[in-house]
Amino acid sequence: MNDQISVVIPCFNDGQYLAETISKLKQQSIQPFEIIIVNDGSTDQNTLDVLEALAKDELIKVLHKQNGRMSAARNYGVLKAKGNFIAAIDADDYFDNWKIGMQALANEPNIFCKISGVGMMDPKFTEASIRPWIEHCISIFGPQRCMLGSNWPLDRLFSSYDIVLNIYREIISQYSEEEQIAISSATANSFYRI
Repeated sequence: MNDQISVVIPCFNDGQYLAETISKLKQQSIQPFEIIIVNDGSTDQNTLDVLEALAKDELIKVLHKQNGRMSAARNYGVLKAKGNFIAAIDADDYFDNWKIGMQALANEPNIFCKISGVGMMDPKFTEASIRPWIEHCISIFGPQRCMLGSNWPLDRLFSSYDIVLNIYREIISQYSEEEQIAISSATANSFYRI
């Protein structure tokens, strides 16, 4: 029997996670018969652009509906599925798995976190798309164990150095002055004994 698996992914402004989630799905040993992404009324332009690009993939069906919560979007996708098995996942499952791994690292007091290479996970990154990643790192490691860095010259493939630094500055501006100094330089100075 040929198992035909329909993967249903509800999506509301989750564009920053979709490419990686789809990539991971395509790497599975049992390939999905179809991937159905249900756009649940996304308003984020990046998400809409990502959905438009993904819709060009023959394996992927992008459906659109008015916002009605994740369960309604998932149910809508299930109704449209043609496979004889259905797997429902969230658009940010990749992010959730990453967070679990990062938490395991943060639990070790001798491990520090260098935040860099933001374009590697999201080549069309914006402040909004990378903010959750950076904020999560800072929240679990703390400012005294986080440092901003670059993945230069590879970052140049995705943006300019000035744009990356300005995004970093904007994201850490919510922290106290002492925490901003730690994240932007003091932690690195201490770690690398500069």
